[in-house]
Amino acid sequence: ALLKRMIVVDVLVLAILYDLRIVAGAEATSVAVSGWLMGLASFLFLALASIKRLNELVDARHRGLDHVLGRGYQDRNRSTLLNIGIASGTAASFSLCLYAQTDAAVALYSQPKALWGIGVVIMLWTIHMVSEASHGAIHDDPMVFIVRDRVSRVCITTVVLLAAFASL
Repeated sequence: ALLKRMIVVDVLVLAILYDLRIVAGAEATSVAVSGWLMGLASFLFLALASIKRLNELVDARHRGLDHVLGRGYQDRNRSTLLNIGIASGTAASFSLCLYAQTDAAVALYSQPKALWGIGVVIMLWTIHMVSEASHGAIHDDPMVFIVRDRVSRVCITTVVLLAAFASL
């Protein structure tokens, strides 16, 4: 309960819980997880966690509250959450672009530069999601919103196509 009241710690804990799903899945399937994947996922999950909390804060504001019940988030924390979301999305994008330059990526992908396109899509999608959350457009859990959101679906499709192209 104490961690829920510490805004940055709360977002980090939420992101770490998302990360643990990858680790658990890798352990269950005996698949090795690269540091690059964990870096990308960690930053992306941190962005999603901040979007989730930003969404809750904007929703509370729409209900006439200046804080999120049961959490330490107040209206004055909106810019902090927005900045964490954008910075984390930037870091996720940047980490993928850096990975595209490694010997491992060159060995694994026939077109590793296509991974740069995925990095750009991640950046644009993160900006879109933070913007939607800050304007109160996400009425569900962000994961539910992603499935229903046309821009998110286009981004996911583009990522899949770029990943396929990188693997040709």
